[in-house]
Amino acid sequence: MSTVETYGFERMQLIFNEIQLCDTKKYSESLQEIVGILAGQDLFEEFCRIIDVVLACRKPSIPSRISNFLRSIFDDMAGMPKGADFVFRVLYYLIRLTESKVTRIRKNSLSILRLAMDIVQPKAIDEGVLEKISERLFDKEKTVRKEALRLLSDYQEMGLNPNVKVVNLFKDIVRYDPSDEVRILALSLISVNPSTYGCIVERCMDANGTIRRMFYEHCLPGVDLKSLPQSKRVLLMEKAVLEREFDAKGLLLDSILSAYKLPSELRAMNAAFYNRSSQKYLEVLLRAIFDRVGYEKELEYLLSSPSEEDTFLSRIELSYIEDIFGRDDLGLPDLESFVTAMYHSCLSVVESLDVPERGARIETMKNLFRIARFYDFFNETSRKYILSIVYKLLGKNSVEEVVEEAMQIASLVCDEDLNNFIGSIIKKNAEASPRMCLMVCKQVMKHIRPLGRLHEAIVEEIILPNLGLKGTAVEILEVGFHYVLEKPHYAIIQNLLHNVKADCRVFEMCVDLALSSDDSEILSHVLRHLEKELECKESEDIIIPGSKVVLSQHEVPKSLRDKFVAFALERYYYTQDDHLKQYCSILFFELFSEDSTPLISVFCKVLEALPCSHKIFIDQSLYWIGNSKYPNGSQLLFYNICVYLAGGYGKDQTKKTLLRVLERIEVLRCWDPNTTKKILFCCSLMAKKLGSRLNTGEVVERVMEIDDGEPISQKDLYDVKKDLEV
Repeated sequence: MSTVETYGFERMQLIFNEIQLCDTKKYSESLQEIVGILAGQDLFEEFCRIIDVVLACRKPSIPSRISNFLRSIFDDMAGMPKGADFVFRVLYYLIRLTESKVTRIRKNSLSILRLAMDIVQPKAIDEGVLEKISERLFDKEKTVRKEALRLLSDYQEMGLNPNVKVVNLFKDIVRYDPSDEVRILALSLISVNPSTYGCIVERCMDANGTIRRMFYEHCLPGVDLKSLPQSKRVLLMEKAVLEREFDAKGLLLDSILSAYKLPSELRAMNAAFYNRSSQKYLEVLLRAIFDRVGYEKELEYLLSSPSEEDTFLSRIELSYIEDIFGRDDLGLPDLESFVTAMYHSCLSVVESLDVPERGARIETMKNLFRIARFYDFFNETSRKYILSIVYKLLGKNSVEEVVEEAMQIASLVCDEDLNNFIGSIIKKNAEASPRMCLMVCKQVMKHIRPLGRLHEAIVEEIILPNLGLKGTAVEILEVGFHYVLEKPHYAIIQNLLHNVKADCRVFEMCVDLALSSDDSEILSHVLRHLEKELECKESEDIIIPGSKVVLSQHEVPKSLRDKFVAFALERYYYTQDDHLKQYCSILFFELFSEDSTPLISVFCKVLEALPCSHKIFIDQSLYWIGNSKYPNGSQLLFYNICVYLAGGYGKDQTKKTLLRVLERIEVLRCWDPNTTKKILFCCSLMAKKLGSRLNTGEVVERVMEIDDGEPISQKDLYDVKKDLEV
């Protein structure tokens, strides 16, 4: 290095040493001088040596004076001849340092990279640069990941390859990063557009309250509610209504009022958020809307063209009006016309056994029957209108949904003559239509209280004499089931238990009966049957009733619970039944958010058994475990994986996958020290079992960093050997 170059290097060193304490005038003079030095001489390597010192800064972040000074240098150099080349050389130098083994070097190099890349035109940044930087989004240290997020936030729409954009990685971070701090930052930086709506809207159900609040306050105003898929709007509504830490419902309401002209667009808005299984949440939302902007009170379509969504809206409107203003303000249609509309609605249900829209017709009918309850049935004429339609519907072949609604309204309208009225219908159908007779009997048992002479007559004359009939065995047991829910009957209960293998519906009845009573014999019978079915692994039908047992307060053996969770997880990832898939999704979220240990216990075995969807299973599992109320779930998963690998279980491909899972789990100093020692004990066996085929060195190194150096206790040694079965 020449004398001039040496002088230039020493001047730059001196300037950087003084820059934090100098005044504004000196700052400007120093900037001009250092830019002049760099423009006049090739001191790239010397400048990098100065940057190396800055990168080694032990403070939480590079001092702002230094950062601003570097930004100004890059800015001024970029406008000079060959200055842009100099900035690019610095940029590529820093990219190499992002792979340093020292955390603060990786973090600070990204911080200075951001300064340099702010000066360079985005189109000048090639895919290779972005790909290298993107690797730091998955760095083991969260401070490095956060810095990488800040750097890449302006490049989200740029591609890493023909199939992946930077924003795709942001979505993965928002969903699956083990650190809440990192996910919060990613959510604050991610672009809000249709391609990210799915990922962003999911934050409304995040386990972290800060993330949920950030979504509603920061992200939701940028989401176009009308362009969201129906399922996402419904999810958003459900979680907003359930939120307890802040007023999410009010924030959602603000967005709805921005998207829809209410109350004139009330029917459109109601249809956009309507979902059959989420009616109670929509009712809460609609009532909040009525409080703010009023209601439409348009009821004419109930008579001409009633639909599922519109009849639901009318039912909620009428309920709201009655609660706030009283029945005099309801403005109901003429009763005779309304009863005619109800009758035609019932007929459309009866005639639609194989029609796809049957479900919608049933819901429309149910809503009309509920609206009918707003009428006053004090006089004989109004009662006759209702009873005439009930008799017509129950006096001939009908369907269960119609029978249920007709029976309920009949019980409201009839007074002293209810038993005679229903008894005549049962007698009429007993021989002419046995199935119709059983449907009526079932609804009597379900809805008419208290139990009385009519119920006892059904038991003695219909249930007990026909318990052995093959053609209607399940239907007869259903009638009996609804009876024994209220009043025990030995013969009926024994027949239910005896037929538990015959039909899944009988198993469901036995489960409900076991959970609603304190009868240990029924519960034991249910558990034995569930265990046998899980050993066969053939029927998905056991998942829904089985989940009731697992989620109940009754004591279930851990081995049975683990078998059930493993079976349900396996089926969830390759079932073709959309209803079951949706049910399992809710089941796992509710189950694992409270306690993730059932998932942790079976994680390795499920991963081994799954024929496909391994990445999705791993990502979702890490999310469920990371957001569970169970503390240290990540450490327990880490330990269980180490036990599995140390025991030599599974195929080689599964072992490789499990090692990658270990790499994704953040090792924390707050981990239980005793479990950490058990992990290290397993690691030594892992190294022997896996040999040179798989590298376990990094895993061991990360765990050793948090170990206190004390030897493992005899108790922990005994426990880990027991887990390893050695």
